[in-house]
Amino acid sequence: MKREEIEKKLDTAVSGMIPEDMFKRISENIVSVDAERIEKGMKKKFNIFGKGFVGVAAAACVLFAVGVVGVPYYGNNYVPDSHVDIDVNPGVEIVTNKKNKVLEVQSTNQDGAAVIDGMNLKNTELKVAVNALIGSMVQKGYIQNDNTGILVTVRNDNEEKANKVKAEVLNDINTALSTNSVQATVINQTVKTTVDAKKFATENNISIGKAVFVLNLAAKDGSLDAKELAKMKVSEIARLVVQKGIDIRDIVDYDSDDSIWENITDAIEDIDEDDSDDSIWENIVEAIEDTDEDAREKQPQAAPSGISADRAKQIALSDAGVSGASFKKVKLDTDDGVKVYEIEFKVGNVEYEYDIDASSGVIISSSSEIDD
Repeated sequence: MKREEIEKKLDTAVSGMIPEDMFKRISENIVSVDAERIEKGMKKKFNIFGKGFVGVAAAACVLFAVGVVGVPYYGNNYVPDSHVDIDVNPGVEIVTNKKNKVLEVQSTNQDGAAVIDGMNLKNTELKVAVNALIGSMVQKGYIQNDNTGILVTVRNDNEEKANKVKAEVLNDINTALSTNSVQATVINQTVKTTVDAKKFATENNISIGKAVFVLNLAAKDGSLDAKELAKMKVSEIARLVVQKGIDIRDIVDYDSDDSIWENITDAIEDIDEDDSDDSIWENIVEAIEDTDEDAREKQPQAAPSGISADRAKQIALSDAGVSGASFKKVKLDTDDGVKVYEIEFKVGNVEYEYDIDASSGVIISSSSEIDD
């Protein structure tokens, strides 16, 4: 049996028996006992078979046991591993251990405190915490249908673990949005904490994730002020990005379709002034539908008196709560006499499948799963 397997089995066996503060108390007692024995040993010699030796040996055995069992247990359960920032205007940070159990949920501004108010999420699963926080944001009016941007940031020194946690959180957020019957645009990033970002976050009462985002955005466009961006909602920043035609694909993840961003600048110029109050995301969707004619010719044609393939794709994206994806399949088929668009796409590590009525645009079925 490998060392890792042994440690895992010992960790599992001990985790149900050791109280939360026992590791600390055992460590303190061992240090105390060991120090006392050493002090006495310095003052007088004792027989190798005497009581002194037995005491020291016992302490050594306990110390060894704590090292083999206690340290991995403590490291897996009580040491912060991932930091998940969720920013809308409320900002909240979820700190988890290696097992994705919540160690702490804290706010990064006053609105974040209102979201968390009354909830004790410590020791819950990460997905439970995400669902509870998104639900609270919806109930308190911070997330509204088709007019909300959500920035998700995952910080972890292990890039592979960070990406895995991010995929799970994105899936959980989409599920929570669907459960609460709301739609929002989710952008995401994985970052490593820097001194500058941490300082900027503290000075502006925002999360480290949002700090990294606005600092990077200001660095791309000299006309933008990071401090002013820090005061804005994520949806307001997104509107500004679109208005300025800034390509932020190297800052955050959200879309893999190049044609969208190639045509957004032109599309913005054509948006009617009367539509200025409409959701920016609705304008983007309309712009996307009017672009990339060559690519559209290669896709299935719309059913008679029905919706287009592009419209079906946008219905699926909107229901999933994402702004774009890598499409694997868009097929017009007939199921029991009904024209149906069969759509498959991927966002990060999450795969989605949709069947959409080609005549009405009604979602017939949908599913999603994480691709490991």
